[in-house]
Amino acid sequence: MTDIEPRVARLEAIEDIKCLKARHMYLADSGYPVDELTDLWCEDGTMLGVYSDVDDPAKPGEGGQKPYHGREQIRSFWILHDRLYDWCLHLTASPIIDVTGDLENAAGKWTWLMLATRKVNGASAAVWLGGTQTETYRKERGAWKFHTLRTDVKLVSTHGDGWVPSRYLAQAPV
Repeated sequence: MTDIEPRVARLEAIEDIKCLKARHMYLADSGYPVDELTDLWCEDGTMLGVYSDVDDPAKPGEGGQKPYHGREQIRSFWILHDRLYDWCLHLTASPIIDVTGDLENAAGKWTWLMLATRKVNGASAAVWLGGTQTETYRKERGAWKFHTLRTDVKLVSTHGDGWVPSRYLAQAPV
C-alpha cells in the first residue's frame, strides 16, 4: 500500500458528501427551512425536481421533470415544497459516490423513500414516494455542495389507511 494520503482524502470526501446528503434530508424532514436548504447548492446549480398539477397549479395535467437553474430558482422549489408537505420522512440508501482525482468534484447515486403528508386536491393525504436521485457535487470554499440533482420517481401512492390526523399509535405495540 502506497500513497495513503490521497486514499484517505478520497474517503473523507465521500463521508463529507454523505453528510451533505444527510443534512439535505434532515432539513427537508424538519419543515423545509428554505434558506438552509438553498445554501446546500452551488450558485450555478441545477435541480430537476418532480412536479405535477398539485405542485404547480399553473400547469395542470403536466408531469415530469421541471428544471430549476441557479440558487434563486432552487429556492423557489423549496418554497413550493414547504407549502405542499405538512410532514415528511426521508430514507436514503445505497449511495454510490465517485470522487474525481482532484478531490473537487464528485458524482453520486442514491435510492430514496419518502413518507409524507401532502396536499392532494387541497386536502391532506398520506403518501409514499420513492425512486433514485442522481447527483453531482462540487467543493466550494472548502465545503461540498450540490451542483446537480435529478430525481427519478419510481413510486407514488397514497397510504390506504393513512396516518392523518395522527402518525402515532393510540396504544403501544405489544
